[in-house]
Amino acid sequence: MATSQELLFELAPIRNSSVWENRLLLIRIGASQRVHVTEPMTMVTDYLLAGECVFFGLSLLARSRRAGRGSVGLWVAAFAVITLAALAGGTAHGFRLYLGANGSVVWTVTVWSIGAGAVLLLLAGLRSTLRPETGAQKDRKAGANWLKKGILVSAIGIVLMVSKVALHPHFNQNDLYHVVQMVGLYCFYRGGLLLHGLNPPSRLRRR
Repeated sequence: MATSQELLFELAPIRNSSVWENRLLLIRIGASQRVHVTEPMTMVTDYLLAGECVFFGLSLLARSRRAGRGSVGLWVAAFAVITLAALAGGTAHGFRLYLGANGSVVWTVTVWSIGAGAVLLLLAGLRSTLRPETGAQKDRKAGANWLKKGILVSAIGIVLMVSKVALHPHFNQNDLYHVVQMVGLYCFYRGGLLLHGLNPPSRLRRR
């Protein structure tokens, strides 16, 4: 890491140099400042979970609009709030050293978002089960089964996290929970698609 005198020495020619030279100089100075991530794997798995939720929410929204249906609002809201929880959680775990006093605020957002997302997810599943938009009995049953799988997988993930089951020193219980929860959220997503008649027909059905 450069000292303050070295930085002043490097910044001195900026006034007399070209724009591109200035940019290269600032990049070189910035590269000397290392970013310390406190829990990299937890941060990465949190961000992956957030990306998954973004995809699920946008997919449901796009499919419902193409089908002329607008009753997936609870699902979209649930995935949006869980996205916020995952982003806030990943930031809290990964950049704890840089958040300072704001760390407690970010963590509070994480905790409340997790709770709100879970409630919205359950409400979405309940609404879709009681008022399905598909006329196919087979899809109704399959959709309900996917929701049950989502609840079961999510419960397993919570048990693993509370029990502090870790697969590796660099893959702790939080990381494992995130991966298991990604599977659980996929189950909820599939259930929502089927119950709202948005699941694309398989090749076997087309034949």
